[in-house]
Amino acid sequence: MIAPSRQGTAARSDVEILSLRSGQVISEENRRHLVEGLAEALPELRISRLFELRPDILTGPDYLLITFDRTTGRAVGLLTARSFTLSDGSHCLQAMVQFVGGAHRRGTVLRENWLRLLRTCVADRGFPDVIALKTYNPVAYCAMRALGRTGDIYPALTGPQDPRMTAWADEVAEGAAPSCPFEPEVGVVRGSGVPVDLYRSRPTSEDPAVNAYFAAHTDPGDRVLCLVRVDSAETGERILAGLGAERV
Repeated sequence: MIAPSRQGTAARSDVEILSLRSGQVISEENRRHLVEGLAEALPELRISRLFELRPDILTGPDYLLITFDRTTGRAVGLLTARSFTLSDGSHCLQAMVQFVGGAHRRGTVLRENWLRLLRTCVADRGFPDVIALKTYNPVAYCAMRALGRTGDIYPALTGPQDPRMTAWADEVAEGAAPSCPFEPEVGVVRGSGVPVDLYRSRPTSEDPAVNAYFAAHTDPGDRVLCLVRVDSAETGERILAGLGAERV
């Protein structure tokens, strides 16, 4: 069974986080154990079907972080991302998959995963200019909004969208789902979710305004493309500090 080793692992009292990079191979047996663990931790999602339809989930990303429950050794979370350059030269870090089992959502698992991901990305290429995530879950939008900490998030729930972030979103959407219509005024990529019924029911957050936005603009299979702008190294440092990094 796949298990975190001492190297490349962040440890807490109840979970461990294993970091992998592009090109590191996960065997079929380990992949099966990973899928089984995630399916058990996230019964509200059709995890097994997702992995059947998306065989590239573990091989396509540049960064892959797997969270394990230290007691059971089972996978309870997954964060994957790719890093690339947009046509205007901006550096984009796009989260491809972000899952955390229900038993660990109110802890620090998600923040620790993002802190590890961003530190690795910064070490490789410096702070990204934009962080992207495509989601059907209002909770993920709220997490991205909190991650930004500066108010520079796309899509804005009200009012006009920022022109530069809209242009970035259009390019990210084209790269992520070229065959799916994108509506930049609301940030929705139509029909880009696989499988269409990944979520057994519509998820909600603790923010009624965000829930209303997702309910008004998305159907099952649609995804909202969220962007956070990192306009300076200082903003990047604030984001890291918000995730729990110590200032030096």
